[in-house]
Amino acid sequence: MLLRDLGKYRGIVAAIALFLVLDVCVLALNFIVSKEIQSETESVNLAGRQGMLTQRLLKSLYELQDDLAVNLEPQENFKEFVDTYELFDVTLMAFKEGGEVPKNNEGDLMTVSPVSSEAGMAAVDAGLTIWQQYRETLGPIIQNGDEDVSLLDIHESIAIVKETNSFLQKTMDDLTNFMEKQANEKTQMLQYVESGATLAALLNFFVIIFIFIRSLKSNDEQLELAQKENAEILGTVKEGLFLLDEKLIIGSQYSSELVSIFGREDLDGKKLAVLLKDMVSDNELQLSEDYIALLFKEHVNENLIDSLNPLKQIEVNLLGSTGLFETKYLSFQFNRVRVNKQVSHVLVTVMDRTIEVELENQLEEAKTKAKGEVDSLVSILSIDKSSFNDFLDKANDGINLINEELKSSNQDHKAYMNNVLQFQRIIHSIKGDAAALDVTPIEKKSHEMEDVLTDIRNSDEITGNSFLPFTVKLDELITQISSLRTLSEQIANISGQHGEAASSNNNEMQSFSEISTLVKRVADDEEKMVNLVMQGLDSHTVPPAYTRKIREVAVQLVRNAVVHGIEQPSQRVELGKSPQGTVKVSFNQTDAGHYSLVIIDDGAGLSVNKIKRHVVQNDLMSAEEVEALSSGEILNLIFHPGFSTAGSVSMHAGRGVGLDVIKQSVIDAGGKMKLSYKQNKGCRFEIILPGKVTSTTKTYSEDKIGADQVEHEVVNS
Repeated sequence: MLLRDLGKYRGIVAAIALFLVLDVCVLALNFIVSKEIQSETESVNLAGRQGMLTQRLLKSLYELQDDLAVNLEPQENFKEFVDTYELFDVTLMAFKEGGEVPKNNEGDLMTVSPVSSEAGMAAVDAGLTIWQQYRETLGPIIQNGDEDVSLLDIHESIAIVKETNSFLQKTMDDLTNFMEKQANEKTQMLQYVESGATLAALLNFFVIIFIFIRSLKSNDEQLELAQKENAEILGTVKEGLFLLDEKLIIGSQYSSELVSIFGREDLDGKKLAVLLKDMVSDNELQLSEDYIALLFKEHVNENLIDSLNPLKQIEVNLLGSTGLFETKYLSFQFNRVRVNKQVSHVLVTVMDRTIEVELENQLEEAKTKAKGEVDSLVSILSIDKSSFNDFLDKANDGINLINEELKSSNQDHKAYMNNVLQFQRIIHSIKGDAAALDVTPIEKKSHEMEDVLTDIRNSDEITGNSFLPFTVKLDELITQISSLRTLSEQIANISGQHGEAASSNNNEMQSFSEISTLVKRVADDEEKMVNLVMQGLDSHTVPPAYTRKIREVAVQLVRNAVVHGIEQPSQRVELGKSPQGTVKVSFNQTDAGHYSLVIIDDGAGLSVNKIKRHVVQNDLMSAEEVEALSSGEILNLIFHPGFSTAGSVSMHAGRGVGLDVIKQSVIDAGGKMKLSYKQNKGCRFEIILPGKVTSTTKTYSEDKIGADQVEHEVVNS
């Protein structure tokens, strides 16, 4: 690819190469000549210094003479005399034979080449001839040292030096002039070379400009065509396309669809984080940046990390053309872009999959609805028709009561809270009945409604608007119940049993076999082993008017016994019990004419201390207030709405509504409750209902009854 690109620009490349060759040659020649000129200049300076040293030598002799004449110590002037003599001597010999000489007073050395010109060498030889006389005269003085120097020796030396000094200085001046002339000649030669090279470079530059302009014009035409085609492509594709560099900055070219998807045009030069910051969480944004960073690493396999893409499909809310936010489902795909086999960018493809996702959701909803209808059909086929219709009627009664309360307005927080508690009892009762009959859709929907009611109950301030999410769920429940009733009637018509179901007697309505089904389901969910024993729950002993009450209370207490009472098999074995727990349910009429429903389990019983801890931890009472209560008063707290010792909310426990429902149901019937327990032995609940049943017994109470109106006994036996 590189060779191909060079071929396209071979004219420019050749001209630039020639230009570079000329420049290199000129620079090389300039370097060589400059070094020689520098050397010549330094030699000229040294030659000039020689002339100055002749004067300094004579001066030092005079100063030494003065010191000796007045008996001063001559060491300092003698040293200067010696240094001057030696510096002149070594420099003059370097001009003759070459060598290193001191460059300055700091002791730096420089290499001096022998004088190459004949005139220069003649000057050097003349200087050496005169200097030889200096050596013969001054040499012995230097050898004797400053201690043996005599005034007479100095007088004689001054006479000789003074006589020849002017000749020696003139010789050194001639040497300097010869060397300056040589340096000037080399400088002039360098100027000629530089001028010629500059002229050649200018000519070559104009050739380059000509070739470049011609090539640029051709490339501009090709580029303009490519940009036009690129714009057509980016304006036509149905995906959002853009490039990211290694700093995660969006490139200047992106498709028109990208603008349409995100509703903004100022994307050029923006960081990817700016585009995504309002669409994804900080954690998802960081994961996305880390994922893209992996794509820029050559050793990472692009296909292997595709599953790590955190933006494969995301749900976002974007401002639409109408000024309102629209929910969209976007898919981001990332692919490497290579230039010369190196990853240069990452191509990002953004696809709007909103229509596909909506269709998938609709299909999933249709499947779920169809499955729900099939499950409902299976449930209905396996349920006693009279019991099922009674369940639907009771659920409708509860829903109608809720609707009446929801129509009330201008209520305060306390009144709304009472409504929440009442709605919780009704929905929990419907959930229990649905669980007993294994009507899963109604059971799940009721559980969802309990979640909403719990959120409302935990609100700091409850208003009419607080119930809006609950009304939506209530409408869905009404639709489900209506669909189930229609389906039940259709099944009855098909089977020819509709008339039989409508005219069925009360014996049909008094079937309690669904309690066994409920126990099995709850035990399986809780991973427990439970044996249910029922006595007296049949048409001979349960008055028809009490059927709903008995079923409702029995369902709640049996479920509580399995969830809260019966221990896990391993725990029971540790306590010396059978791994299978037992729950007994019995109903009979006492000698006094009352009706008695008894539920007994052989589970863990009740723990007063556990109830105390729960009350204090949930700020229901202070520790001092709890300690002041009797055991009976503490146990009475378990019937308080919302009270539950379960660790978490599940389909079967954690709401704190079950015992409240039982309490309210017993009150509605004018009955009372007895509770006895023994730690790790079990619990016994007895519900006593009046022997005389009135026709005014309510399915759901509309009265606001407090816990202090419950009559029940607490016996720790």
